[in-house]
Amino acid sequence: MTTANGHRRAWPGAVARLVTALSFVVAPLVATAAASPLLGSSVTQARTAEVALQAALHAEHSEGDLEKALELTHGLVSVEVDGETHLFSSQMTCPRCQIPIPELEPRLFSFNAPQGACEACQGLGSVSRFSEARLTDRAVSIRDGTFTCFTERGNLVFTDIDVDYLAAVARSLGIDPAKPWGKLPARQRRTLLEGNADIRLRIRTVFRNPRALLESARSDGEWPGLNAILKFIQRFVGGALDKYQEVSECEACAGKRLNPVALAVTFRDRDIDRLANMTVEEAAAFFRGLELSGIEQVVGKDIFREIRGRLDFLDDVGVGYLALSRSATSLSGGEAQRIRLATQIGSRLRGVL
Repeated sequence: MTTANGHRRAWPGAVARLVTALSFVVAPLVATAAASPLLGSSVTQARTAEVALQAALHAEHSEGDLEKALELTHGLVSVEVDGETHLFSSQMTCPRCQIPIPELEPRLFSFNAPQGACEACQGLGSVSRFSEARLTDRAVSIRDGTFTCFTERGNLVFTDIDVDYLAAVARSLGIDPAKPWGKLPARQRRTLLEGNADIRLRIRTVFRNPRALLESARSDGEWPGLNAILKFIQRFVGGALDKYQEVSECEACAGKRLNPVALAVTFRDRDIDRLANMTVEEAAAFFRGLELSGIEQVVGKDIFREIRGRLDFLDDVGVGYLALSRSATSLSGGEAQRIRLATQIGSRLRGVL
């Protein structure tokens, strides 16, 4: 251990024995954790091997003891003080579940930035999926053309996939192509639309040689699904297939548009989505009624003043009834004009009206 003036000092006997013992225990545990792609509870316990530091140690040794413990356990220690154990982490990671947390910065709370956007819907709050109701005619069989997404030539756009192709796939999967679509069992309809195997689609197998997918269905009974093929084609044809899709709320974020890390950050037990769903009047009252602690006063004094000022400007121009999360496209002309006015007032601009 090195002191502040650069002299090396021996570890206290108890700590030295503890560190020596841990050096044989922690190394294989850390290696096991590093080799595991998913940190289960047992691996988490291994990686976060606890180093108990007695509060009875002399104060001048405590900092060096903690540094050595953090080094041995990759940033996690439990310190025992007066019989009570406290868990500490030097990483941007939850010390108990090992979930990493990025640095808290403005873009983490923006659904327009990849750092904050929900990965499932890309920050839109909704997802578009090909709909069975729009893709098929329940009264018509596969062989007779139940699928409505074919071009006038009878094929999927830019491909050789046609009615006969899908009928052959259906037969390979044990589905009767002559039976009306609505009379097929739900499981069979789902298999044809959503597939039964995770097959990577390529330009070669979709546009140039789709028979490879048919042969896979015949020989192995594996089919990627018509929806997956349509989604792949849509990447190249733009909006030509949009009419066969339905928009629904994203299940991953429940329409909140942000990822779980952003939504896990709370202030006064409120995440940013809950705050954004307040009306301007409610938000103004909330921030005016805050009682800040000493550290909050130091950190957020200017921030809270700016927030209160902007909310008051919006309330003063008569849009206090609007929710902060209100979409700009849903505003009337007068509401949009008053919001611009509040922005200009808040910016202290002159001569711009």
